[in-house]
Amino acid sequence: MDKPEKRPFEEVYDEYYEKVFKSVYVRLLHMENTEDIVQDTFVKAMKAYDRYDPKEKDIMESLLFVFRLQVYAAFFINPVEFSGLMRIILCRHQLLETKTLSSL
Repeated sequence: MDKPEKRPFEEVYDEYYEKVFKSVYVRLLHMENTEDIVQDTFVKAMKAYDRYDPKEKDIMESLLFVFRLQVYAAFFINPVEFSGLMRIILCRHQLLETKTLSSL
């Protein structure tokens, strides 16, 4: 089955904004940081969209990769803003991703 053709970025944004927002919020549990990271994620995705090839990678997979980088960068750049609980959540999430990848 052929993968879909590349859609306009506005359609991608409309379809995936809520999914990305929820994925970030579940990890951060902080509305302002979530809004910032989601905005940064879509700005970076928009800037790189001309290089995106839907035949090589799923768009949601690409967006998840970008937001994970944004979450980790925010955590390591401004760790004071994140509570102890947030640090535990990030460490646990990274550990789960590592275990999932090693089981493949």
